[in-house]
Amino acid sequence: MAYDPSAIMERDRSWHYSAIWVGAAGAVFSAANLFIGMDNVLSAMAYGAMAGGPLSVAFSRRPDEYLTSLLRVGLRWLSAALGVYLMLYFWIARGDVANELGYWLADGETRYNASAFAQAATNGTNALMALALAFYAGFAFVWVRDRVRADA
Repeated sequence: MAYDPSAIMERDRSWHYSAIWVGAAGAVFSAANLFIGMDNVLSAMAYGAMAGGPLSVAFSRRPDEYLTSLLRVGLRWLSAALGVYLMLYFWIARGDVANELGYWLADGETRYNASAFAQAATNGTNALMALALAFYAGFAFVWVRDRVRADA
């Protein structure tokens, strides 16, 4: 077989998988940190790690076909989570607009007191964590499924 300089090397492939798994660990830690509340360099590094996975593949010229198929599933899960989040946001905003309009028409003032659920659902950090976890969960689901099928 002739030498192909643009062929995917094993170190390229393993580097991408390592970056994705480090990013997944960063996403899980960052999501857990929403409940723990640590504010130190470790939480900042987790955000960077979380970004590293998709960025390593986005700026690579040579991901292999299997990695691309895993990423495609992760992006579908991210898209589904985004759609669900936007529908949730629509329902929250719809109720808030209707209530605020009624208060304003009645006495000219607004009385917006968001519930704890509405505050959590409309927080950008929470949305970011949910989308990142959806991406990594889709990627990991297919990876584990393929490993289980290969062993059977």
